[in-house]
Amino acid sequence: MHKIYIPLARVRFSYFILKKIRYMNEHSCYLLLNTIIPSRIMPPPSVKNLEGIISAQQSGKILGIEIRPIRLISSDQRGYFRYIFFYPRYNRNDRDAQYIGDCFLNAFSVLNGPINSQDETQSVFRFPANLIYKKQSILIEKLLEIERLRPFKERDLISLYMSIMSIPVMPIGNLFDKAWRMTPILKENKKLFEATRFFSISQTDFYVAPGQIPEILSDPSMVPITSGAQSKFENSLQNAFKAIEALIGDPPKDDRKLFHKLKEIGVNPSLEFDTLERKPIHTIIRKMNDARDKKSAHGSTPRKKPEDLIAAKELMEYQFCARFIILTAIELEMKKMK
Repeated sequence: MHKIYIPLARVRFSYFILKKIRYMNEHSCYLLLNTIIPSRIMPPPSVKNLEGIISAQQSGKILGIEIRPIRLISSDQRGYFRYIFFYPRYNRNDRDAQYIGDCFLNAFSVLNGPINSQDETQSVFRFPANLIYKKQSILIEKLLEIERLRPFKERDLISLYMSIMSIPVMPIGNLFDKAWRMTPILKENKKLFEATRFFSISQTDFYVAPGQIPEILSDPSMVPITSGAQSKFENSLQNAFKAIEALIGDPPKDDRKLFHKLKEIGVNPSLEFDTLERKPIHTIIRKMNDARDKKSAHGSTPRKKPEDLIAAKELMEYQFCARFIILTAIELEMKKMK
């Protein structure tokens, strides 16, 4: 029998590679995608200029994670601070990390408008913990390299590249504080999480920025003029209504039962909305339900006339109503936690 001799150097090298792969898989940190940390100065020269860190770290304690800022830089040394987080002993927990990322991004979307596109399915990116050991920054190219080396079924390189390389325009300070305070509540309350998830999807199909509201109100009969836009309006209405359903179920036909369900989540059903016409919330929910059934939910419904289509002003009003109900329900849960 011939003996096979393996050079010691090769054995050591193979052991080092296996140990490195195991470390990469077991000792993990998570980068929160699709957002940067706000600052009074852009780009921020140091951590001292960042906002929204204290509330993030306070929420991190509730969530059982540690949240830190780290600068993501490109090869030319320019970069922005991003949120990273990790579990005790850098333990790997991909499912929970993704859920925490979803909770924060959904919360921020409800507060501020759409934050990512429907094509982006990942809210966090896992990377080896040794990349942040005694370091204040990470090279973007290093993260992209890690992604390329992963098994094909685990990759989301396009989403990662777009999230890292495109710098979203972010408001300063307090919205991040609110979103982080909402995050532990959404993680614990499945109904609230689902409501924010549906509403976030609704906003990716249709969203009216504050500066566009007067334009929408000036023409209440404005309807989509292309089939693609019509589909987006219909999908947006469907998901805005599903956000309300996630909290109160299918709205009861009996007004007394509907009022009871709304009051259970802290909503005054008679509160009037100051849009083009003042209407109480319970009336808007009824109109929304009717519009969903007649203009959005069924493929067999004919939509030949402009009045058969969803108007922009109408959809904006429905979204305002859904958003108010969601935030009111979240505020009620926050009060219970104090």
